Amino acid sequence: MRDQHTTAACRGQTQARAQGGRAPFVPERLAPLLAGRIAWDLGRNQAVTKAGLVEHVVAQTGLHREYARIAVDTVIRTIGESLARGRRVELRGLGTFRLSHRQGRPHRNPRTGEWLDAKPSTTVRFKPSRAIMDSRPSDDA
Repeated sequence: MRDQHTTAACRGQTQARAQGGRAPFVPERLAPLLAGRIAWDLGRNQAVTKAGLVEHVVAQTGLHREYARIAVDTVIRTIGESLARGRRVELRGLGTFRLSHRQGRPHRNPRTGEWLDAKPSTTVRFKPSRAIMDSRPSDDA
C-alpha cells in the first residue's frame, strides 16, 4: 500500500501529463525549503546531526520520514563521491567543499626531540558562503 505522499505526487504528475505539460520537478511542499524560508532554531552549541536534518526535512516538507532520509543520504553521498573524484562541490548559499593537499615535511617530536617526516596528506576544506558569514552570530557577546 502506498502512503499518501507518494499517491499525491503520482496524482500531480498524472495531471500535469494529461494537460500536455511536463511534471513539475519540485513539489509545492518543497518550495519553502528551497526558497530559504526555514526557521530552525538550535541551541548555540548544539550540533546538527544527520537524523536532525532528516527530521527537519520531514517537518518542512511533509515528506515521509523514509523518503527524507533517502534524500539526505543521497546528498551526503553525492558530496562525498564528488570529493573522492577530486571535484569541488559548490552549494550556493551554503559554501564550497574542496580538497586540500599538504606536502610532506619534516617535524620534531616535542617529547623526544627526534626529527620525523610527516607524510603528504589530503584533507577536505570548507569555505562558507558570504551569506553564511554575514548571518552568523558575533563572537564578542
